[in-house]
This record gives sequence, structure tokens and C-alpha cells, in this order.
Amino acid sequence: CNRAKAQEDEDNPVKAGLYDRLLFRHYNGWDDGTQSQLFIYDVSGDSVYQLTSGGYEAPTNILGGYTDYALSPDGREVCYAMNTDSVPALSTDNNLYIQSIEGGKPECITQNTGQDNNPLYSPDGKYIAYISQARAGYESDQNELVLYNRADGNRIILTKNFDRTVGYFLWGPKSEYIYFQAIEHGFNKIWRVDIKNLNIECLLDDAVYKYPAISPDGKKLAVARSLSDQPYEFYLYDIGTRKLDRLTFFTKEWRDRLDLYRADEFWFQGFNGDSIHGFLTLPPDFDPAQKYPLAFLIHGGPQWCWLGNFNYYGWNTQLTAAQGYVVAQVDPHGSVGYGLEFKEYVSGNWGRGDYEDLMLGIDYLIKNYPFIDSTRMAALGRSYGGYMTNWINGHTDRFKCLITIDGIFSQVSSYYSTEELWFPEWEFKGTPWTNRDEYIRSSPSTYVENFKTPAMIIHGQKDYRVDVSEAFQMYTALQRRGVPSQLLYFPDEGHSIRKIQNHRYVYEKQFEWLARWLKE
Repeated sequence: CNRAKAQEDEDNPVKAGLYDRLLFRHYNGWDDGTQSQLFIYDVSGDSVYQLTSGGYEAPTNILGGYTDYALSPDGREVCYAMNTDSVPALSTDNNLYIQSIEGGKPECITQNTGQDNNPLYSPDGKYIAYISQARAGYESDQNELVLYNRADGNRIILTKNFDRTVGYFLWGPKSEYIYFQAIEHGFNKIWRVDIKNLNIECLLDDAVYKYPAISPDGKKLAVARSLSDQPYEFYLYDIGTRKLDRLTFFTKEWRDRLDLYRADEFWFQGFNGDSIHGFLTLPPDFDPAQKYPLAFLIHGGPQWCWLGNFNYYGWNTQLTAAQGYVVAQVDPHGSVGYGLEFKEYVSGNWGRGDYEDLMLGIDYLIKNYPFIDSTRMAALGRSYGGYMTNWINGHTDRFKCLITIDGIFSQVSSYYSTEELWFPEWEFKGTPWTNRDEYIRSSPSTYVENFKTPAMIIHGQKDYRVDVSEAFQMYTALQRRGVPSQLLYFPDEGHSIRKIQNHRYVYEKQFEWLARWLKE
């Protein structure tokens, strides 16, 4: 069992790992030989027995999570996600299995080659709703909400005419509606679908909402709500009257003491004539007659987006604006919340239309907001955003400085050191030996001779998504080119800065770097 394996490893003076297959490490941890399995705990008899086995994690932690399972209302059956492919580093094919809690052989109820996860039984026990993706190897494919009929095995896609990707969802108590989250134009909205006529309606769309919970009578939703100047608080929504009442005031005392600015939204014409969305946050005591430096933030993904909420990690726009900066955020091609076609453009096109969107966004901001000082601008990005700031360094000198967190320097070296290989093979349409030209073209390393902009590089040793060697290479290139640069290295962090003390330190060093280059 896992406990015995952990004790054996602790007692062994040799701390080596021996591996014979891929995905030997994942995100920020190494494969230690332990597995997730489902156990049944009998409350009345105070006994525990193992339900799942067979060499595969159940539920799988690949693109899912250890809570990726559900129990039927009568308590007799469990549904869980499992990936049985021989090379999990190449596969997003998580399938759903049902199994009696008495044991026996699990039955697979999904056949598509994309991932299926988040099973949830209907309260009446007739259905299992779940999230499904159609295409193999594409982790950012559209999340469809699917309904599986337990009686006849038939299934229908509830969101086949809904051009947004589905997030968290829950059943209504009468098994008539499913309520779900979906991002649209920078806001996480609450929707519901009628499982009989497939009618979809938006219930809450004026903020960023998370994790709704429904009352036993199905008439009210409790939900967390946030805006860019307001951290999450709980609200109660009456579905019949459409009335929204605030329940908590956890942040009121300190919120009332601060001068926080609710971000403005803006739209402009980007690559290919498409409309591009963004947010703009102004500093405290803003004076439109003055000139302000610009902090231009680039999100990760690339299939993600900026949300109009109070962000706690990454870059808090309020904290950044409080240093005296105008803060801009733009969703380039590849971002979610603008339709499937808009999102899918970026695959195979890193550094093309996405980069053009960002530069056109800068042009728009300078033209339409005269208080922005075009001679004092910085670009900051994490993960894919870190890649893009590295890319920017080789393609323009319009920024006074850059900050890169967890960014790729070479697509080739990153391929050979990352863990989820389905991602680069989808994004760059092959491997470095089958489509080498695209890997080289889209690599910031190809354009080192153009590097001119001072840059701070931030990375953690335990980042196995984008290996820390990418930061070392970028920093070496900058230093060798004689470009002012700093490397901020964390031996105890992974693919994001999580520890509070480290997070605070990052902010301090970032603001010192920005002030060095942007403050007059």
C-alpha cells in the first residue's frame, strides 16, 4: 500500500529514483510509486476496503484530480475517471468507469478519444452528467456538458450549440436543470440548461462567479462573487425574482479604507480584424492630466483569459496600480470566452496573431488614453505569458523592461524536459523531429541576436511543466548579449509561486525592477 511504500522510501538511505516510462514527474512532483485508489468506508461497521485496483490510478490525477469521482444517490455505484493508455504522457484520454461498490469489474461508459471527467449523478439517479472533450491530445478542447442515460446507455450533448467551454456544474434538486459556470468576455457567468429541451439561459453575468450551490427547493443559489475592486464574497440569488443579495462582508472594513479602481473594459480591432477585449486599471489618486507608466500584463495558457475579478496570485492589478502604474490586460487570439474558432487560432501559430493582438492593443491604448506614457512601458507575463515576454524581447524594443515568470526560451529543449507531451505535440503540430521548423520558428531562442530590453527572469526549481533550465538559458542569453537582467530563483517553488513569503518577495523584487526602469 502507499503507506508501506512511503515508509520503505523513508528508511532507505539511497534516495534515487529508477524509471522506465514517461510521466516520471508531473507538475511539481515526482512519481514515487504510490497511486490513488478508491476505498469504501462502512460507517455502520467502521470498516474499510479497497474498491479499485489494476495498476491505474482511480481516479486519475492527469488532467483531473483525486476527487474526480461520484457516488450514485442510492449508494450502490460509483463513477470515476481513469486513464489506461500505455503512455500517459501522450494521452488526454481519461474515460469514465462505473463500478458496483460491492466490487466486480469496472465498466467503461465513454468511448471518445478526448478526456471525460467530472461525473455527477442526477438526484433522481437516472443520469450521469459529465464534461467531455472530443479530440485526443488537445487538453484545451471545448468542454461539452454530456448527459448519460443509465437505463439505456444513450447520451446527448447538452451544450452542442453553446460556443463556450463549460466549467464547474451541479444538478438542480428535481433533476430538471443543470447549473454551470462558463467564461464569456472576461467574466465567469452562471448559466443553466434544461435537460429536456436543451434551452440554455444565463442567470448571472455582471461579475466573476464561482462554485454555485443550490437550495433544497431549487429556488435559490448561493454563489461567490468578485469584481476587480472587490474580493470574493458570498451572495444569495433568487432564481424566480432574479434578485441578488449579499450575504457576507468579510472584506468590507479594509475595502472601505482603500482606494481601489474597478477596471474599465475596452475593445479594439486586432489580428485578422477580430474584436479583442481588455481591462484597464488606474492608480489611486489618478489625475488624467498627468503621464503614467504602463504595466502590460500577459496571461498564461495560451488557452486562458483575464478575468474581471480581484486576483489573489499572479499579478494583483490593484497592488500593481497602487505603485503608480496604469495596468492593462488584453486577451489575444487563443484566449477562452470568445468562441472556439478564436481560441483555436493560436495552436500552431504561437508568436503570430497572438503577438500582433498584443502590439495592436498597445497601439490602441497609446492612441485612446493620452495619460499613458509610451516611453515608459513594461510587459509582464507568466507561463505562456512568460514565453510571450521572451518572444517580445526578440521582436520589439518598445518596452523599457520585461518580467518573465516560468517562461519558455526554446520550444525544442522545453519539449524534452516537460512532462505532458500531448501539449507541445498539439500546439506545434508534431515533435521536434517531425516538425522542427515550427519548433525553431516559435522559439524565443531563435531571436537572441535581437535581445535589447532589460528583463527579470523568475522561476522555481520544482517547475516540471516548464523546466527551470528555460530560465537559466534565457538569463544566460541576456547576460551574454550584455542586456541588463536579473534571475530570481526559488529552489522550493513549482510552476507558480505559492508560498506566502515567496509571493510577497516576488512582488517586492518586481516593483523594484519596474521602478528602476519606469520611474522618472
